[in-house]
Amino acid sequence: MRSQTMKKLKLVALRQVIDAHDMTQAMIFVRTQQDGENVESFLIQCSGFSPQEVNSHRFRGRRDTGPEVEYSCAVLHGGKRQEERNEALAAFKAGEVRFLICTDVAARGIDIVGLPYLVNVCLPDKSENYIHRVGRVGRAERHGLAVSLVSAQKEAVWFHTCNKARMGVCNNRKLVSVGGCVLWQNEPKMLEEIEERLNGRIEELGPDFKRKNADAGPRLYGTRVGEVQVNQQTAKHVEELQPAVRELVKLEEEAQASFFSLQLQYSKDVSVGRSGVVH
Repeated sequence: MRSQTMKKLKLVALRQVIDAHDMTQAMIFVRTQQDGENVESFLIQCSGFSPQEVNSHRFRGRRDTGPEVEYSCAVLHGGKRQEERNEALAAFKAGEVRFLICTDVAARGIDIVGLPYLVNVCLPDKSENYIHRVGRVGRAERHGLAVSLVSAQKEAVWFHTCNKARMGVCNNRKLVSVGGCVLWQNEPKMLEEIEERLNGRIEELGPDFKRKNADAGPRLYGTRVGEVQVNQQTAKHVEELQPAVRELVKLEEEAQASFFSLQLQYSKDVSVGRSGVVH
């Protein structure tokens, strides 16, 4: 029961992270095929569809885009046919779906140029897999942000040791140590191992799911390093010029008004002169 609650809380946190950073495109990593299906169902419902409508709105090669599909997504896992995986990846690269939900195996070898965001709903079993995941953002001198949702408590997860899992009928909830298909996952411990491998602490987000480090400054993830700074300098320069521009506009309006006034006066003088000649 506690593990089910934690899984639901992670889904809620996922949406909050997406909204906090206004993620236009992100890869979302999960442990298992079932986790991927659950995340897909959740995001479909976040787009305004009822639980009964979820299956009819799963990605099946259609281009589900537009404001009515705010959290459009596709799934990559070993249970999908290669054709389906190719369709999902192509749609994601083309910007036709915002989120690509992946397992480590299915995402192997996938590289998205300029990928701005990546979210780990579950930490990987091995620290090297974490490096493979987050290495997909921040490439080619571009800004990228990877966010991991880490449970503060142990979480029961499937670790199938039987053949029934392939048919989707396994319900053996005993621990692996006694012949079952469940083990306890300790994500705080896994995070420690990852930080040890990285030789440093991973920055923790604030209560609003945004970065605490204000010194980092605003960044447009997915853009090249330095590109945002140049844009900010340009915006600042434009702002500084605005008073002078407004003054120039005012002078231009006054000059035009004076010109039209003189033109009107000249026209009257010419008319009067011509009238005198006729008489």
